[in-house]
Amino acid sequence: MKIHRILIGTMVIACLGGLASAAHAQSEPAPAPPAASSGVKDGVRLRAGIGLGGGVFLLPSNPTGGAVGPAVRIGVQINHYISILYQNTPIVGATATHDKRSGTVLFADYNSLLLNLTLLHMIEIGAGPSLDYVALAHGSLTIDGLNSMASADTGTGLAAGGHARAAFIIGGLSGNGPRRSGFVIGVDAHPMFLSTGRALSLTAGLGAEWY
Repeated sequence: MKIHRILIGTMVIACLGGLASAAHAQSEPAPAPPAASSGVKDGVRLRAGIGLGGGVFLLPSNPTGGAVGPAVRIGVQINHYISILYQNTPIVGATATHDKRSGTVLFADYNSLLLNLTLLHMIEIGAGPSLDYVALAHGSLTIDGLNSMASADTGTGLAAGGHARAAFIIGGLSGNGPRRSGFVIGVDAHPMFLSTGRALSLTAGLGAEWY
């Protein structure tokens, strides 16, 4: 009998211990699920930009003058770093020689294809070839004693060129991306290879970018 009582008591104690362990396990909170990734999204998307700039024109026969024109950009943002852009820049300039006896008025339409690099979501550097339409009017005044003679000529045509651009974008990501937008401060350099020699425009401007 004593052995039976001992066995029964041992079984009762074991059952009570199991019930207590189960109740304690149920009272503990379940572990929290792992936090979702907070990484910035990326992917292929369209991009666009606009701007207005001014600066200087350097022409072969009339080395000094001003330039002004808008710019429109459209292209594909491959990822946060690389994009391919088409930039159209109609620009007007007027130059004159130092003695003011010769001057040129020029209109050009730049058609530039740029490979663009974006760093830190705000610094951009791009460069590429360009095919430009150029229309110019050149006038000169010759003074020989009491005699003077004025002449003028015009011309239009296509010219090969190149384009380089650097910009700083004040803005950044929209949430966790991938789209970004901002206010742009940019500088552009554009050489053109004319039949009379090489021309160059240097401009700085303000605008907006959606990239």
